[in-house]
Amino acid sequence: MIKKLLILLLVIIVMAVLFFVVKNYFIFSEKTDIAKIGDNKKESPQDIALQNIIKADIASQNSHNFEDFLGLRSENKTMPESKYNYLSIYNSQKKEGIFFMDRIVSAKIVGIKEIPLKPGGVITGPFKYPFDEMRMFYVGIDYTVTWEDKYIFNGINYRLYVLGKEGGKWVIIEASSAPSDILVRAGYGLGTEK
Repeated sequence: MIKKLLILLLVIIVMAVLFFVVKNYFIFSEKTDIAKIGDNKKESPQDIALQNIIKADIASQNSHNFEDFLGLRSENKTMPESKYNYLSIYNSQKKEGIFFMDRIVSAKIVGIKEIPLKPGGVITGPFKYPFDEMRMFYVGIDYTVTWEDKYIFNGINYRLYVLGKEGGKWVIIEASSAPSDILVRAGYGLGTEK
């Protein structure tokens, strides 16, 4: 009887040690961004810097900092996300009290993933842009707004950000609504789509 109890006690101790080791492995292991699961690509400093431009854009919207928002955009007047386009929008919509940034209660990124220009370009057409270097990102932004329209609504809004190198500096040249259903089917989902 004592022999059986010692064996049972030994089994319990071994199981406890295994549980402790496995639990600590998962707790102390590197956290994984849901948008990068299965993506073994190591991010370069430039990849991180480009993502930081998008994060700064969302932070400027969240804090209603229009000056910072403009500073991230292209000087080229023909770009959809040019400073001049937004100044024009601001001047016309601010008077009417409908400027998009004034409607934002909160904005935060829930996922970001770089996608190749080729598949994204079929959707947005970035090849019409006069930039030698461009990168495209699929971004999920969780907005809370005071009133909704087709361009910005409560919940996760999906955008395709196109960044281009302008005068040696990376800037936002496009931030359009993203067809998440197409991107998910193509394998570029963030894991947040319903």
